[in-house]
Amino acid sequence: MENFYLTVNTEIIWDNSTESIPEIIRRKVEKRWKRDLEMTLNKKEKKGSILISIEENLQPETFYWKIEKNILRIGAGDDLGIIYAMLYISEEYLGILPFWFWNDQIFYKKEEIKISKIEYHSEEYAVRYRGWCIEDAILLEDWNKRLKDIDIWEMVLETLLRLRGNMIFFKEEQDDVYINCVEEMGLWNIISYTNIKENISKVEWNEKKIIWNITDGWKEKAQEKIQKQYQQKGEKEPICYIDLKERDVDLYKKEEIKIPENIIKVYSNNEYGKIIFEEEKNDLEEEIIIEGQNGIYYQMFSYENKAASYLTMPSNSPEFIANELTEAFACGADTFLLVNCSNIKPHVFILDFIAKLWRYGTSEPKEDNKEYIKSYYGREWEDIYRVFETYHQYMLCYDTKKGKIAGERFYHYLIKGLSCSWIKNDVMQREESVECVMGKKENLIEQMKWLEKVLLDGVDGLLLTYQRCYNLYEWLLEKDEGKSQIFYDSIYLQTAIYHFSGRGALEFCKGFGYYVSQKYEEAFACIGRAIELLECILEMLRKAQHDKWENFYQRDYYTDINLSIDCLERVRRFIRNLGEGPEYEKWERKYNQEKQWERDREGHLKDDILYQKMKDILRPMGGWYVKVH
Repeated sequence: MENFYLTVNTEIIWDNSTESIPEIIRRKVEKRWKRDLEMTLNKKEKKGSILISIEENLQPETFYWKIEKNILRIGAGDDLGIIYAMLYISEEYLGILPFWFWNDQIFYKKEEIKISKIEYHSEEYAVRYRGWCIEDAILLEDWNKRLKDIDIWEMVLETLLRLRGNMIFFKEEQDDVYINCVEEMGLWNIISYTNIKENISKVEWNEKKIIWNITDGWKEKAQEKIQKQYQQKGEKEPICYIDLKERDVDLYKKEEIKIPENIIKVYSNNEYGKIIFEEEKNDLEEEIIIEGQNGIYYQMFSYENKAASYLTMPSNSPEFIANELTEAFACGADTFLLVNCSNIKPHVFILDFIAKLWRYGTSEPKEDNKEYIKSYYGREWEDIYRVFETYHQYMLCYDTKKGKIAGERFYHYLIKGLSCSWIKNDVMQREESVECVMGKKENLIEQMKWLEKVLLDGVDGLLLTYQRCYNLYEWLLEKDEGKSQIFYDSIYLQTAIYHFSGRGALEFCKGFGYYVSQKYEEAFACIGRAIELLECILEMLRKAQHDKWENFYQRDYYTDINLSIDCLERVRRFIRNLGEGPEYEKWERKYNQEKQWERDREGHLKDDILYQKMKDILRPMGGWYVKVH
């Protein structure tokens, strides 16, 4: 049996048939390969080379290899086939996982690695066009500007390639720089036709790998607009798709608009993760088959959804997402899958799982998730896997009829909105209720009661998951410091965000209850507790911003925990005005507990210092509620 040995100096040789591949793509492949070898191997002795060729009889994006003496021959159908072949070897033999960069994977170098499989043939992918939409990625954008030695966008594209994605949509950043970056990595560029005239220079589009996003909007003469844009491409067979948003699906079903056959119709999920094929009914009880080329745009995050997950992975379980996507494939929506991955790092667990769906068309969530955990945590995987399982199990459902599950924005959106209404209602002496995420307007007292009930039904589950993570982190610190950091930066941080957000929101509601009863000291202490709990999140976020991750969470203005704290501080100050003003001495005398209070004091106590003196008397709380590393 012939074996092939990888060493740090294993080089790539390009066959003459690869001359059609742009030189920049070949250079990127070589640079990435050299880096992967240096991260994982020590031995410098060169034992063989990798010979790459393009073979016209192979399907696009597929490849094979064959070991012949000291040569590993790779044949591929096109440039993406070559890229996938090299990344397959990188993962399968060098052990470099798709999210190695985002999860800070630790590598232990070996002398050399043996490849004993003489022959291997890749399979075609279940979904033809598959990739990511980079939208609302304010954390990535800000972080990229601060880093000096790393090109974040190239790392984004590399990760997508490692997951066998083949297209990307920089939705908010469409100019020559981004288009060239994508082209150099060998991927398909998704370009919105409306952005061409303003942001993109005139180029020969026929020479590029372009997927056109046709402008939607079902106003008058929508059909003519679609046809006109389609024809203006100037290509014989351009690849185009059009978004069918929730409000548009019924119009298409009633044939009020017609879409050319060659345009891919792309359906999306609503704010709570359900894929919309019909305007009213979406339970798929009746078999739905959609004709022609169809696909899915699946959003991990939507700015319009005030209850979404932004700093954390989606609150829907992997099983739920798997069912939605596999049923969509079964309905005929398997040509195209575009995932809005937002800032990537918070969502890596789910993104890895979805990539298996676009590769194979089916999934076993429990087994796939176990494989993911084993890959990054090794022997310690079992306890960590159980935490990932309970993470989604204990998410709060704030609308059981529609299956609406709260992401972390839910808590902070309501804290901000209801804080504002609280002060307005008292000052203006009229009802100024915020429109609640449950979708209907009620008075402030009823909204607070509703929120408190939702929280009481679920915050203990969030605490339980957080406790498990806390204990697991301490255990991992003793076992393996590297794995403990990966754990801290991912599932531990995310469970902490939910626990402290949920418990903080509950204290906020309880403070309002005391306020309505005119128990201002207790209300002041409750709001102080809420602030303290949210400050625990900021403390953990600061610790997660280490090494290359410094400043990663700096520009969060979607969940915006800092603003939640500011809003609570305004409420706390307002309560103190009512309860202790205008002299601002009564509470200080009562809780300062100093014999010569008036003579020894240096001035009136700040709100937070006064709260520290009151909290254990008025609002005692077990250590677990505010315990952080």
